[in-house]
Amino acid sequence: MLIDRSNRKITGVQYGKGDIVLRIYDKMLEIRKPHSIHKLDFFIDKWSGEIQKGQRHKELHSVTRVEFQIRKDALNQFLKVGNFNDFLKSSVAIWRYLTQDWFRHCVREVDRKNRNQDKAKISFFWKTVQAIANTPEIAVRAIKKNRFKAIKPLLDQTRGLLVSICAGLGHSPDDFFGMMATVQKIAVQQMEQAMEEYHPFRRKFLALANDYELTF
Repeated sequence: MLIDRSNRKITGVQYGKGDIVLRIYDKMLEIRKPHSIHKLDFFIDKWSGEIQKGQRHKELHSVTRVEFQIRKDALNQFLKVGNFNDFLKSSVAIWRYLTQDWFRHCVREVDRKNRNQDKAKISFFWKTVQAIANTPEIAVRAIKKNRFKAIKPLLDQTRGLLVSICAGLGHSPDDFFGMMATVQKIAVQQMEQAMEEYHPFRRKFLALANDYELTF
């Protein structure tokens, strides 16, 4: 079970612990959390038919997300995927394997001692998930990220932190130039600290600046 620690409510389920993990959860519950609110615009655009801009967070629809996490070893050994192009070419076969062979959601609990487990009735929900592989217009592809989607919320958060720091350091609210000098000094110090170990910094920076994401 996936549990929201803030209110101890069950928000989804997880199956598997190794190289392949399945998670089924309410995506909108995740987006409502403060640390994920910057994702809201992206999903409003993506699901514009269901979610209208301007709605308050509590009025947003519930959206069930089915998510498979596949580690590199599983891709290489079991699914014979060696690079990104292989993944794109094999995406339909991978989805069918994951939703038909590796995991199935049935109407009733499956009798594990019964040899006819393959005849267990699949739930309507899971048939919908399986059918994604048969929908031509829904295919895995590489798309260009809009890296500016999350900038405004980050800037809003940064501004609030800087104001708090200046207030904590004893600046007067009228001390504009003094606060600007403090902010610049802090920015330089923080970037210098971040870049002290160049290779870890470079890896993290490139990961954040990655121009592509997978989408169904």
